[in-house]
Amino acid sequence: MWKIDSRIDVNRVSLEDVKFIFSQAEKRLDDTVKTGESIASKTMSMITVMTGVLIALSGYTISNWKGFSSETDSRQITIIYMSEIENYNNRIDRNLEVNEGRWKKYRISVISFLLLPVILGIVFIFEEWLF
Repeated sequence: MWKIDSRIDVNRVSLEDVKFIFSQAEKRLDDTVKTGESIASKTMSMITVMTGVLIALSGYTISNWKGFSSETDSRQITIIYMSEIENYNNRIDRNLEVNEGRWKKYRISVISFLLLPVILGIVFIFEEWLF
């Protein structure tokens, strides 16, 4: 994590140096965002694959279970599907909660971005009035 050291003599730092550091920080931020998106995508892919494998294994196990008639097998598979539908619904609800939080942060960012010129204008006017 990079912080501004109060001991740095601003007169000795060139604008080019600061611009270079700024561009590197911007690239690093972009990299962390892309990494987060990649992790989320890979996680969802893994969950999807694992769910499919579990459903297939459950169906295979139930279909080969001795002592069940064709009607009972069908009922058991129906119950398994209903259980998985419930699990999907829980995951969908959780994703909706997470996405709602992301949308709130996005809206705050947009509003902050739109208000930034106004705030800077007020600070400038206040600074001019003060000094």
